[in-house]
Amino acid sequence: MKADTTIIVPQHGHGELTRQCLASLRRFDAIPWPVVVVDDGSPVGCGRQFDIDPYSPARLVAQTRLGVSAAWNRGATEAETAYLLFLNNDTISTGPWVDRLIAPLREHSCVMTGVRNRVERAWPASLAERLGDVQLMEGWCFAISRRRFDEIGCFDESLRVYWSDTDLQLRLVSESSGEFETTLQAMTDLPLRHLGHRTAHDRTLLPQRKTQWVADRAAFIEKWERVLGGNVEFAGHLGNRETTETQRHGGVRREAVRPRPERPASF
Repeated sequence: MKADTTIIVPQHGHGELTRQCLASLRRFDAIPWPVVVVDDGSPVGCGRQFDIDPYSPARLVAQTRLGVSAAWNRGATEAETAYLLFLNNDTISTGPWVDRLIAPLREHSCVMTGVRNRVERAWPASLAERLGDVQLMEGWCFAISRRRFDEIGCFDESLRVYWSDTDLQLRLVSESSGEFETTLQAMTDLPLRHLGHRTAHDRTLLPQRKTQWVADRAAFIEKWERVLGGNVEFAGHLGNRETTETQRHGGVRREAVRPRPERPASF
């Protein structure tokens, strides 16, 4: 089977988690899925550099500390496959699962696949009244076609660490049919374990974690209050289907989306 999916793994420190993640993936899955590990400005001595060759085909690329949203986008620019799979490094495979996650995308039965549903409880009443108990997917493993990812405008990098996966999912639904069952599809019971946001909850690497969460939440709320226009009900879609280019590209202007580099910057 031809590998039609690139697995994008961001890391900020905790290189040992990345190695564990990739080792378990290769142990149980014989398909040579390309992997791009994006190091998001890890401090020296925190696992930034390691031998990527045992996990080939894989590449390790670096950027300054810009946040996981920018790391996801950077990984996408490095990919050359039809599908993109965004995976946290604090995950362990216990069997083959990638092909099952991608299958509904190949069949065009949904827009994005993930591993588990969730209901967002942390947005304010002003948004909750219009969005209701919207069922989204958890943000530690999800997949989308490259074409749709480019069309929707990538992750909003103004949401540096938190809320950007929620924002992307809402944008997908707003420009799709509005029926979550056909836009977002959770593939339950995959042989994949999540160790629980080991990097995001590391106060040593992210001493201002709470401050960043609050800032990203405030930016998310301001954006979606604007998109919804203050009085638009969630009914079939979010806001006006004739979205502006700024809305379409994650709340930033199209020219702000990083172009695909000619040659990757690697270690």
